[in-house]
Order: sequence, then structure tokens, then C-alpha cells
Amino acid sequence: MNLPTQTILIIIESLELQDTATMSHIVPASYLHLLQSFVNREYSVDISKTLQSTEFSLPDDPMGFISHDHFVGACAIILKDVSDPALGLKYGNQLSFISHGPLGAAMMSCGNVADLIELIMKFINTRFLFKIEMIPGVTKTTFLIHCAPPCLPNIVFHSQCILAGTFQLLLEIVGVIPEGSSIDFPYPEPKNVNDYKTTFPTILNFKKPHLAINLPSSFMEYCLPRHDETSKKMFVNMCEHIKKVMANKQNLSGVISEMLDAYDSYPSLEQVAQNLNISGRTLRTHLKKEDTNFRNVLSSHRIQRSKLMLINTNTNIDVIANKLGYSDAANFNRAFKKEMSMAPTTYRKQHKKVD
Repeated sequence: MNLPTQTILIIIESLELQDTATMSHIVPASYLHLLQSFVNREYSVDISKTLQSTEFSLPDDPMGFISHDHFVGACAIILKDVSDPALGLKYGNQLSFISHGPLGAAMMSCGNVADLIELIMKFINTRFLFKIEMIPGVTKTTFLIHCAPPCLPNIVFHSQCILAGTFQLLLEIVGVIPEGSSIDFPYPEPKNVNDYKTTFPTILNFKKPHLAINLPSSFMEYCLPRHDETSKKMFVNMCEHIKKVMANKQNLSGVISEMLDAYDSYPSLEQVAQNLNISGRTLRTHLKKEDTNFRNVLSSHRIQRSKLMLINTNTNIDVIANKLGYSDAANFNRAFKKEMSMAPTTYRKQHKKVD
């Protein structure tokens, strides 16, 4: 395929971003499960046992979410146990569109490469540890991809994963890597350069200012073989739902509040931290960044739960206080009045639903 060359740059900056606040701070736990399974299968190393003794243990629910720190911390431990310098290339290369959930299915249903890129940019915060910034130009279109800051200490590994995963998606979804494409790496040619040549069917340029993928411009209009607008719409709707869930989970205090809904009696900070797969110290630190603490989150949740009990039940105030963990009704009354500027009985009279 001989195509006129325009460059699409995918650059990973090794600098912290000014706009990282817009980047999701959680990723699907499935990626860590996939990495653990791959390492176990390819290297006969059961990393789950090693991770279990750290704050980066393998989550029980692969359908849930984990923080960037959790995923990257687990990767750092895995890199100590698996010394293969091509681990990121091999892991990224075995990721299929199915690995990316509804977004992968939606990408498979796109009309052309431009449509595919637009979809990735729209939902990238729901899946990945990097952010894309699109800079269109007359002769080229630039996609800046900013890695999450926790990735930087092991940027070679994470770069390998991103690039190998990207090329795997292109081959699987588009079916071809166009002639004239190339990759620029911001580090010297490694000793295992043959692993790179095996993974990437394109020109490799090392010791460049940025990590970049360069593609011909006409490739943007390349039609995809499995285009299905009906399927795409269905999977995009799923992605929209996930995006909303992710947005709600950006605030750790909000995540904890959702967790507390499942408890009949309130847990300790250490119990909550354990369920989040982080240490108590890390939980305190993150809550401090949100200008709150566990006590405040707990108090707020108690008040919200008490309001529902006051409105929807005829439960005695003393019983409500006991269920919410207050030492007595007087303490409950003081806490409620401080938050709501009225006594629980007054709130009940004003808001009680009519039977």
C-alpha cells in the first residue's frame, strides 16, 4: 500500500501534566488480572501470592476498578520478579479488542480509522493510564498521549504495553499496518531490539525526543471491515454508562460512601482500606487531598442514612441512633441538628411520607 505520508504522532510525555485533573485516576481491575494470568502462563510465576502480601494485591472482582497507583505499583513488583526486558511488548501484543470491554467492541464496529480514533479519544479515560490530546494540522494530525505520572518510573515497560497494544488493535480491527509508518522511541536502541522488530512491522527510530507512532494521512479514511452502526451504537451506550460510573468514582470519599451503603454496621478505616486494596495510611493521604477525612465521610453517611430512616420508617429515634453507631440518642440528636439545623423529630414531621 503506497500512501502519501502525513504523520500522526502519538507522544508520551515524560513530564507531569498541567491538566492531569481531567485524567481518570482509576482503571479496570481486569488489566491486572490479565497481566497476572499472562505472567503465570508465560513465565510460570504466580505473582498473585507476592502481590497478596502488599497493598497492591489482586482484586477479587476483575470487573471492578483499581487506582492508577494500585495498578502501577503491582506492575513494579511484577517487573522485579520477571526480568524479561520484553515483558511489556509480549503482554501488550496479546491484548485483543475483547480485553478492552465494550470500548473494544465499539471500536471493532467503527466505519473508518478516523471514526476509531474519535471513539478512543472520547472514552480513553474509562480504560487507560494515558490521555490523548489531538492537535490537527495542515499536513499532519498530532495525538499527544500523556502517561499518568505513576507510570514514569517504569516508562519503558508502560510504553511497550501501550505501543504493542495499539499495534495489536490496528492489526485486529483494521487488518493492516500501512507502509510509511514508523515509531520513534525516546531511549537508545535496546539490546533486545529484535523483540521490537518482531512486535512492530514498521520502521523503528530510537533515541528520539518523544515516543511516537507515525502513520500515513490517508490511513485515516481507511474503511474498517466489520463496520456495524447498530452494534456500535449499542456498545457506545455501554461505554457512556461506564463513563458515568467512573466519574462518580473519581472522588475517593464518594467511593467510600458507596461502599458504606452495603454495611449494616459501620466498618473501621482499616477495614475500608483493606476492601479498597490500599493501606490505611494511603487512604488517609488521599482523603486529606480531598480536604476531608474518614470521620467526616462516616458522619456524612450516617446523616444521609438517618434521613432515609426518618422519612421511610417509623423506627424509634433511640433505635435509629443505635443502628447508626451513636452511643445514645442525645449524641445522634446533636450530630443531626449540627448538620441539618433541626432535630431528627422535626425533620421527620416535615418530610415523612404519607402512608
